[in-house]
Amino acid sequence: MSADLDPISKPSAKTRLAVKTRRRIHLRGVVRVLAYCMVVSLVLGGLSIRSAWGSFKDSALVMGRQLASFGDLEGRIHRVRLNGEPIYVTSAVTKAPVGEVLGRFETLCRQNAGGLDKMFEELPANLKDEFQQVDGTSGIGIIRNQDGAEGMVACLAQEPLDGWENLPSRIEQFMGSGDLTHVGDLRYVYAKETGEGRTHVITVWTDGPFNLFNVAPMDGQEAPGSDSPNAPRPEDAVRLLSATVEGAPYAVRIYDSG
Repeated sequence: MSADLDPISKPSAKTRLAVKTRRRIHLRGVVRVLAYCMVVSLVLGGLSIRSAWGSFKDSALVMGRQLASFGDLEGRIHRVRLNGEPIYVTSAVTKAPVGEVLGRFETLCRQNAGGLDKMFEELPANLKDEFQQVDGTSGIGIIRNQDGAEGMVACLAQEPLDGWENLPSRIEQFMGSGDLTHVGDLRYVYAKETGEGRTHVITVWTDGPFNLFNVAPMDGQEAPGSDSPNAPRPEDAVRLLSATVEGAPYAVRIYDSG
């Protein structure tokens, strides 16, 4: 396994290693939250509901902590391309407490549920009971996890649906193509108190086509994306991840050379 980092200038080896490590942690965190749509597919199919939801809830909170450590995210919208697929990341600081921030975001998720909230009432009684017993869920497609001074909310923003009978076909289209827009656009927010009466808020989202299969290609397949114009590609290597930030002179690329 190897990775290269496009240089900004000519930093020292120690500086390059530190920057490379930070960027790799950053991108791993972003990729982790994209697994959310797979969790939703499992939940809607009634498979391993408690274990899948609990695992994502914990991972999504950790992802927010990782993103919050990057001060250079603040005040700008960063368009990151993961294996060619666009995802947006930004950061802000507010005087609103964590609970209020999460509550506002959860309300927005419900307003863009596209009928999923109403369809929840049509679930079979035994499956509905299963959802209601899962800690941290708020109906289908919305998850909230708050632990003291930090918390997160994630959802899939939906277009209006015709009815419950239309949802399985959309999930089938997603599973066949990998395009997340068949089931919705990802929305994620992480909030943490700064200790100064303020709250640091990280937001991650997709807007339009986003092919999850390109972000996580099948074993042995090379990921879409690009190689560095400033460094040679490892010999006989398979590209696993290409992550670039539009408008910034750096990137992360990970290869399997084994």
